[in-house]
Amino acid sequence: MILFQEQAGIVYKADAFEILKQFQDNSFGMILTDPPYNISKPVVIKRGKGTKYKGKDIVLDFGHWDKIGNFDEYMEGMFSILDEMVRVLKPGRVIAMWFDVDSINFVSKYLQNKYDFKLKNYVAHIKQNPPPMLRKSKFAQGWEILGIWQKPGKDYVFNYQLGHQPNYFVVPVVSGKEKTAHPTQKPLKICSTLIAYFTNEGDTILDPFGGSGTTGVAAKMLGRKYVLIEKDEKYAKIIVDRIKRIGEQMKLI
Repeated sequence: MILFQEQAGIVYKADAFEILKQFQDNSFGMILTDPPYNISKPVVIKRGKGTKYKGKDIVLDFGHWDKIGNFDEYMEGMFSILDEMVRVLKPGRVIAMWFDVDSINFVSKYLQNKYDFKLKNYVAHIKQNPPPMLRKSKFAQGWEILGIWQKPGKDYVFNYQLGHQPNYFVVPVVSGKEKTAHPTQKPLKICSTLIAYFTNEGDTILDPFGGSGTTGVAAKMLGRKYVLIEKDEKYAKIIVDRIKRIGEQMKLI
């Protein structure tokens, strides 16, 4: 169902696959999204008295939305979503998608082999303040990865005049006034930069896994339109609240 609608865009509270099937071919100027990684574990790392690093316990169970069966079941579902994403994306435009570092190559090869997409970049989000590794058994996970793939076609957009942007961002984990209750929220600075480079004003940006709504906030700030889909009612309401408070969000980048 449509939870929120304005001139700049729409927020659906619904299953992404069902809504995507309703859109026409070649409808969107960019897809920017952060799907579930299917990496949740029933693990809580305690930061009890006497531990070196203060702070809240580290919870590795992100929620029911990140539990999608075994790897093969998860990827089968992801490929079905990708099929629809490819269909609704305009020729020449890009899908920019965060993904689990251990599995992103499966997505990349699927898009390249089945649809002849071109890999433009892998982009790293280097976290200035990664969570510490309390178990002292390996390096701290201080970065995440997203891929950018171009659909075949001549209508490619890359606004190079914005400046020389390397394929990495050194940005803190989301905190402070920008932070919402969503456990895997992505930084507004990264999303707004991606949209600014790969779209033109007036383009419509699709995010099939709306999450905390950062794609929509960034799109509206930059004079683009947005369509966000979020299945979880709690997070869908967070999206609507953030978009309604767009003036406050603009001060954060």
